[in-house]
Amino acid sequence: MGALVPGVNQTVLLLGGGAASLICAETLRQEHFGGRIIMVTRDELLTLRQNPTQQGNECTERQYSAEEDGAVSLDTDKKTVTFDEGLVQSYDQLLISTGCRAKALDVPGTKLDNIKMLETPEDARQIHAACLGHTSPLLLSEKNLKFYMNDNVTEIKGVDGKVKEVVLKSGKVIPADVLIVCIGIKANSEFLRSSKIQLDQNNFVTVDKDLKHNRVTCAPNSPSVYCGGDLATFPLAMAKNRMSNIGHWQMAQAHGYGEGYTDIVIKGKFEDKKFLGLYMKNDEVIAAVSLNYDPALSAVAERFAAGKVITREEAESDDLSWLQVPRSTRSAPLNTSSLEC
Repeated sequence: MGALVPGVNQTVLLLGGGAASLICAETLRQEHFGGRIIMVTRDELLTLRQNPTQQGNECTERQYSAEEDGAVSLDTDKKTVTFDEGLVQSYDQLLISTGCRAKALDVPGTKLDNIKMLETPEDARQIHAACLGHTSPLLLSEKNLKFYMNDNVTEIKGVDGKVKEVVLKSGKVIPADVLIVCIGIKANSEFLRSSKIQLDQNNFVTVDKDLKHNRVTCAPNSPSVYCGGDLATFPLAMAKNRMSNIGHWQMAQAHGYGEGYTDIVIKGKFEDKKFLGLYMKNDEVIAAVSLNYDPALSAVAERFAAGKVITREEAESDDLSWLQVPRSTRSAPLNTSSLEC
């Protein structure tokens, strides 16, 4: 693992404290980048590693500086970012990975207490406390869970400053002690509107696939600016380069890796919703992703933890015994292919 080297003046600025920025910082140090790495995030807590199937040392606070602030504007000509406290930070390379935030309801009554949105660990704690604070079967019994389809909220009514009822467009009034709002996401890209960075109709950053730096996607009109994670709309190789936006931490990590892998070996079929993807670099597996292919992912993680190399030969082999995959899965026809990333 590398570290800051005195006299190396190059600065990489990472906007956002999520998976893409964290993995980018870690990868830069693993590749012995000796310049400054500055991560700027509004989050109170730094993102933790979530995926046990990726090799590499952890990044520590000594290897990059993390500052809590929010960007308000970007000047790609001057290579500077201005923050809401007035700080102006210059950069040589910039990764924009500010992600998304939960979309709020735009109806009367949204200022009442006990309206919760799930974005942070603190939100989860508050929702847990609010729900366990009531013994209503509506909250605690799965048997009483009801769905109101093809409807939406038009008003929230309260008593003593707290949620009491939720009014639907259909006229239905639902008693409620807690209202948890999960109606989608909104891109954190307001600070880019006055910049030269291209946004799509949903205010996500439109990026190209850089063939040299697989999975690091570069804003086409600003070659020193990169974007990854939930904020990026990018050409997805496995979907015939269709422009896609995938809000998932594993995709964000893949963006952060940059040259971390060169292709993917696929076991199974996407259309069957049962597959295993093995990320390759230098003819070795460096990461994995799967769906309904247990316990293959655990087997990969165990190999990594033991310091054992998974070769391309093993990855591409039809013999899956090394993955400890159940016979019912092994006996099914497999479609093994290699994808460029």
